[in-house]
Amino acid sequence: MATGYPSKTTDLGTCSSIAMAVREVYPRATLLPSAWHRVRIGMLYSIIGLAADDNTAPAVETVTYLNHRDRFALGLFNGAAGGCVGDEGTRFVGLMSAVASSVAVSFATPNYSVMWAGNQNFGAIADGVSVTNSATGIGLVTQYAQHLTPAGTTSFCAFMAVDLTLSATGILVQGQAAARLTDTSVLSLRKLMLETTLVGSGTVTGGWWGAGLDSGLTHLYVRAPHNQNRLRIHGLQVMQLA
Repeated sequence: MATGYPSKTTDLGTCSSIAMAVREVYPRATLLPSAWHRVRIGMLYSIIGLAADDNTAPAVETVTYLNHRDRFALGLFNGAAGGCVGDEGTRFVGLMSAVASSVAVSFATPNYSVMWAGNQNFGAIADGVSVTNSATGIGLVTQYAQHLTPAGTTSFCAFMAVDLTLSATGILVQGQAAARLTDTSVLSLRKLMLETTLVGSGTVTGGWWGAGLDSGLTHLYVRAPHNQNRLRIHGLQVMQLA
């Protein structure tokens, strides 16, 4: 389970964050209607080690893909209890790391590079058993996956935006990021969501919702697949655009 809301002291003051357990899903309910048409998700995050200290330095680690539990994911799902993408009963749309690649944590102190590297990210639809990916990768600039040492007071987190647009035949997934951030306020997160240009996109064909666009997906899904590191969430916001 997430360790709660530990304090993080920065040069802008004290903020709270969620330090997730290893390979944990964060299934937060939203206020979205089940028949939303377009949604944007924004997340401020960093990677920390396994010790109780919320500022523990990450460990060098590479997770090799064996199944969909070994992919990083950010999107919306149906709130299935205990479900991961690819499990029976778990429906999902969003951004995921590639199937044919590893998800790594690497660093040259004090710069930590995590999760979202190059074009190794794809739009995905999970229908409750199978997972369908976009035909081409969604390019995210490699340097944007970096943050500075988590013990620092500046530039310790990164930002990821995912834009999801449903159609009768599938979904368009767009994404972009920003790096080395310090301000974790709601206003800062909202500004990033509105002003960050979405340059990567992938179209996924499929879906169970049909012309009515009633996907039934109203819960946030956030998951990091690491075994030796944890995901720390500094801010999350869901914005319905249509």
